[in-house]
Amino acid sequence: MNIKIIIQEKIQKSFIKQGMEEYEKRLSKYCKINYIPLKKLEDLNKYIKEKTYFIMVRSGEKMISSECFAQKFQKWGLTGKSDIIFFITSQDVFFQPPHDYLSITSMDVDMELTTLILYEQIYRAFTILHHLPYHK
Repeated sequence: MNIKIIIQEKIQKSFIKQGMEEYEKRLSKYCKINYIPLKKLEDLNKYIKEKTYFIMVRSGEKMISSECFAQKFQKWGLTGKSDIIFFITSQDVFFQPPHDYLSITSMDVDMELTTLILYEQIYRAFTILHHLPYHK
């Protein structure tokens, strides 16, 4: 499974970068994950292919538990789509309708911090699916 986390800005904060690198190492057993900063919003479409499951991450969507997120990951893996894209945005942007929506919190949170939290939740989802002790 290939996971791309696309964000509308370049990560600047060093502690966020360090956290992302740590979770990339941990996730390397389960998937390939990378972060892509968008220079222009229009560039989003070049990453969304036929075999891509596209998820828009923004505040205000229905909140789900970590267990439910893990179940969604399992379901997304069964769709036949080899790539999962999480697009983190603070705006309503619709170049292509997403397959799903995800909300990390109902509060407004900095996009960089949202990115790190998403990395952690993806790692947590894989530990849940593989019955590893990290989750509890």
